[in-house]
Amino acid sequence: MKASIFIAAHNKRVPMSNVIHSISIQKTSFPFEVCFVDDGSDPNEECLSILDHKLHHDMWKYCRILKNVGCGKSQIECLSMMAPDSEAIILQSADEIGRAHV
Repeated sequence: MKASIFIAAHNKRVPMSNVIHSISIQKTSFPFEVCFVDDGSDPNEECLSILDHKLHHDMWKYCRILKNVGCGKSQIECLSMMAPDSEAIILQSADEIGRAHV
């Protein structure tokens, strides 16, 4: 089995660093790839360098969309990047869980 992790992000550089790090330390019994779409992020929020630094180059695919098109269309782009031998899709986000202020 091979899995494809879909990540579509817009202006999420800081939380994405943690997400990519978490993916990079996973120990699995199957191969996986990361299909990452930068959905029109500002230039200072772009995540390509994080992928390049944290994951081996043959583990990820990257596409940058110049204008924000939204999560649904970005994930369709991930689908087009997915390896033909993938049998599972994992949708990953860069959302952070915050603490409620009481």
